[in-house]
Amino acid sequence: MTCSTFLMAVVLMFEEENTVNYETLKMHTQLHDDYLLRALQALVEAKILIVEGSGTGDSWPTTHFAWSENGSGSQGTPSPNPACCGPNTTFTLNFQFSNKRGRFKITSAPVKEQAAGREREQTAASLEEDRKAYLQALIVRIMKVRKVAKHSELIEQVISQSSERFRPNVTMIKKCIEGLIDKQYIERMPNTTDEYSYVS
Repeated sequence: MTCSTFLMAVVLMFEEENTVNYETLKMHTQLHDDYLLRALQALVEAKILIVEGSGTGDSWPTTHFAWSENGSGSQGTPSPNPACCGPNTTFTLNFQFSNKRGRFKITSAPVKEQAAGREREQTAASLEEDRKAYLQALIVRIMKVRKVAKHSELIEQVISQSSERFRPNVTMIKKCIEGLIDKQYIERMPNTTDEYSYVS
């Protein structure tokens, strides 16, 4: 079997014990949760290890761990959440394991790729929040001047005045309008659903 140093560190823990819990693995390998969980994922998916209570290990992603697609890298590999793995979660050698090839390779998801994926997600989320804040401030300025505006007119004004920075979609603008109504910056005119007034 060919594998990374991190994977080998985990495999060697089973030389003298058939079953080892997560806390023991972490203590002896000294691996960070991110590396340890990915190594365990690779070994479980390869059917070399079995997670306690998961039978053959097929239910690995949901039995003892929560896997978040939010942190996925370019390959779409799930990002493990270490908080969902208890210290007593156990891993057992699968003595039924067999491989037709004499030599085979096991790889785990690259942590750098996952970290980059999470960073991209956080950047995108931060950008969206900044844009929402900008749009809400713009809507308030428009309504403060106009006092009253129909829905379609307000949408057009927002798109026109924000075009130099970015082109917002109508859905985002609608959400910003709803947010301002909730905050009582603007309100719907009585007996109509498509006209707003500024709340002074």
